[in-house]
Amino acid sequence: MAAIQNLPLRSVSLPSRLHPNSNRIESELEKLKNLEFSSASSISIGLSQLAELYNSIEEVIQSPVTQSALHHRKTEVEKALDGSISLIDACCCVRELILSMTEKIQDLQSAFRRKGKEYSRIETNINSYISFRKKFKKDISRNLKVLKKLEIRNPNASTVSSGFLMDRILEESRLITITIFKSLLNFLSTSDSNSSKWSVVARLMKGQSEKIITSEVGAIDLALFSLQEQVRKNDDGKTNNIQLVQRRLEEISCSLKEFEDGFHSLFRGLIQNRVTLLNILTP
Repeated sequence: MAAIQNLPLRSVSLPSRLHPNSNRIESELEKLKNLEFSSASSISIGLSQLAELYNSIEEVIQSPVTQSALHHRKTEVEKALDGSISLIDACCCVRELILSMTEKIQDLQSAFRRKGKEYSRIETNINSYISFRKKFKKDISRNLKVLKKLEIRNPNASTVSSGFLMDRILEESRLITITIFKSLLNFLSTSDSNSSKWSVVARLMKGQSEKIITSEVGAIDLALFSLQEQVRKNDDGKTNNIQLVQRRLEEISCSLKEFEDGFHSLFRGLIQNRVTLLNILTP
C-alpha cells in the first residue's frame, strides 16, 4: 500500500492562537502522512495515532476561538458532518469485517486444538475457511469501492489556501482515515502472490515460504492450502505444517485484537467529533 504522502495533502501550519494543541495536531498529521501501512504492526500504529489525532481535533473544536469561527461557517460545518457520518459508517463496516475474520480464525484455532488424529475434520475446517475467504474478499472489494468514492468526494478541499484552517484539518484527517481503512482492507484481502495457489503450495512444501510471502494473512492462506494438500495425500509432513499454521493463526489473532482495540478508540473519537459539530448547529 502506498504511503500517505501520495494523497493531495499539504503541510498544516496551525496558529498558536487557535489552540495550544495546534502544534500537536500538526505533528500527528505529519507522522501519519509519513507512515507506510504495509504490515499489521504499522496499521495498528496508524489506528492508534489516528485516534490520538481525533482527540486533539476535538479539543481544538471545543476551544472558544474555533467555536466562534465555526458558528459563522454553518455551511462548512454541515459539509464536515456529512463527511463524519460517512467515516463513521465506513468505520463500522471495516470493524464488522475484522470481527468476522476474528471469529473464523478462532473457529480454526478451536478445530486444531481438538483435532486428535481426525485429519478429515481438519480438512473440513480448512474448506470452510477457504469458502469464507472467497466471500470475505468480495465484501472487502465492495467496501474498497465505497472508500474510493469517499476519497475523491472533495478533491480540492485540502488545497484551497484561502479556506478556513479548520476545514483543511478536517479534510486532511478524513483523507488519512480513508487511506488507513483501505490499507487495512488490502492487508486482510491480499495473498501476496502472482502465482496460482497450487504452484505456490508446491514451493511452500519445499521450504521456500519465507521468500514468497510478505503478508501475515497471505501466509495463513497459503499454509492452509499446503496443509489441505498434505492431508489429502496423507503426507507425513502434515504434523509439522499443523504446528506452523497454529503459530500463524496465533500471530494474526493478536493483530486482529489490536485492530479491534484501535477501531474502538477511533470510533469513540469520530462520534465525539460529530456530536461537537452537531452542537454548533444547535440554536
